[in-house]
Amino acid sequence: MKKKNIIYTIAAVALVALVGIKLIDNKNTIDDKAAKAIADNIFDEIPVKVAEVKYQEISNSISESGTFSAVQDLKLSAQSQGQITQLLVKKSQFVTKGTLLAVVDNTSLSSQIETAQSALNKAIADEERTGNALKSGGVSQQQFENAQLQVKNSRSSLEQLKQQSKNFRIVAPISGTVNDIFIEQGSFVAPGTQLLEIVDITTLNLIVRIDPKVFPNIKTGQKVSVTAEPYPGVQLQGKVETINVKADVSQKIEVGVAIQNNPKYQVLHGMYGTATFDSDNATQQVKNSITIPREAVVGSVQNAEVFVLQPDSTVSLKTISVGKSIGNNVEVLNGLKEHEFVVTAGQVNLEEGSKVLVKK
Repeated sequence: MKKKNIIYTIAAVALVALVGIKLIDNKNTIDDKAAKAIADNIFDEIPVKVAEVKYQEISNSISESGTFSAVQDLKLSAQSQGQITQLLVKKSQFVTKGTLLAVVDNTSLSSQIETAQSALNKAIADEERTGNALKSGGVSQQQFENAQLQVKNSRSSLEQLKQQSKNFRIVAPISGTVNDIFIEQGSFVAPGTQLLEIVDITTLNLIVRIDPKVFPNIKTGQKVSVTAEPYPGVQLQGKVETINVKADVSQKIEVGVAIQNNPKYQVLHGMYGTATFDSDNATQQVKNSITIPREAVVGSVQNAEVFVLQPDSTVSLKTISVGKSIGNNVEVLNGLKEHEFVVTAGQVNLEEGSKVLVKK
């Protein structure tokens, strides 16, 4: 009897152990499936955030940002070889056209000029003497003509040397500010060595890039409202100076807007600014357009798409055409209707027909 009790006890313990092992195995299987679902982003409902498609009153003007550049920005290079004997300007100094900026040693050329001048003086004296001798029959006509030719050649040689001597005096070709100096007094330069940079910021161009869709509204000479980054509340008057005839790689067209610099609100080369091109028709300055949050757009602006919430809590992927940006929103030209809902967060897990759960 005692032996049977032991057998029953052992059997009961084995059964309990077997049930426990089975339960643990089932739990591990469930955990593995859950982990795989998480890793594979497999959910019955994918959590997303949405925004309602609405009409918004927006300005019909076109605003684009760009960079100011000086109309005249010149880097002067040496035209001769030698040592800088005089450097007559400093950085940030304003100079007028024709101001002497630097002098290069021209000792060797000066000697050549003196020699050429002496040769010319001698040739002139020989011409005069030969002319007198011709009258008395002491020389032939040919000898006199040779003397005249010598004067002509000597004068030409002297003029060439004097012209070369101008290369040893560096003068300002424009009025402007010495923005940078690349040499020092006493340094040696060769032809092509950069010497100074002069920038004239009396007139600047704000270079902006516009969309081809609005290109027909931009005309040369058109007045433009301009703001510079350091003076956000100040309106500067500009006009369209240049319009490129080729679009760039991003299909934008470069437009140059010229402004006259204002000493009170001075704009510098390289600063950022914004040009606002107003509509010619004042009654069309404001319009109502469908807009959506910028973060709803999937893909590029040229190939924009959005996920639209359907009544059955699924989403469909729609192609849209977008217009201008208005703050954090973008204008939708076609592809959406008012009161539809677009997904603004969670798109990375979505595809056509995905089931979603809208989160606040």
